[in-house]
Amino acid sequence: MSLLWIGCGDKDNLITGSWNLHQALVKANLDHVWYVDTGGHEVLVWNNNLYLMAQMLFQPVGSVTPPPSIGSYNGEPVGAGFGGMGMGPGRAIRPGPGMTAGAGGAGTELTARREKGATASPGAAGKWLIRDGENEIELELKTEGSRLTGTIENRQMPGAIAFKEGKAEGNRVSFSYVRQVNGQDMTISWTETLSGDEIKFKREVGGGMGMPPAGRGTAPKTN
Repeated sequence: MSLLWIGCGDKDNLITGSWNLHQALVKANLDHVWYVDTGGHEVLVWNNNLYLMAQMLFQPVGSVTPPPSIGSYNGEPVGAGFGGMGMGPGRAIRPGPGMTAGAGGAGTELTARREKGATASPGAAGKWLIRDGENEIELELKTEGSRLTGTIENRQMPGAIAFKEGKAEGNRVSFSYVRQVNGQDMTISWTETLSGDEIKFKREVGGGMGMPPAGRGTAPKTN
């Protein structure tokens, strides 16, 4: 065997099983790469692992130094849930925050519910909350005619992002914004259908959520 790569996000509930496998391989003196990423059970983690592992493929054994982990894990169980998959009793596996379904950036579907205040907000305007598994996404929407502005904040990736080029026409709402990953711009588009105090979202990521050329972790070094 030339290469065995075991990688997992440090907030992924599955990391305990991955850690146990890693420890068993160490005990059996079987060479492998143990890579701990930062994040949950999500596409950004998987893409980063693929990017880093691919650079070690088809290389002479021992000629490439594995990259250092960017996350940390000590063997303690991670809280219940899959850190983005939204699994729970009686629930099927479905895409969660940070994920895309299908190829080429096909949309993730999410449901936002209005946070009720002292005064009910008209249409899409107001604060909205998306709960998916252990993650939460907060939206604050403002409307001026058909123009939509506001902010979005994903708890898994802290920091509110403002969007300006949005539209609100009838029960259809849409907006997009740019998130930077490792210095590269990634456009994320949301389209929604408003129904009372719920918004059904479809989220698409430009380029199919591909990782930027440098990846998130440190690229392996060729000896």
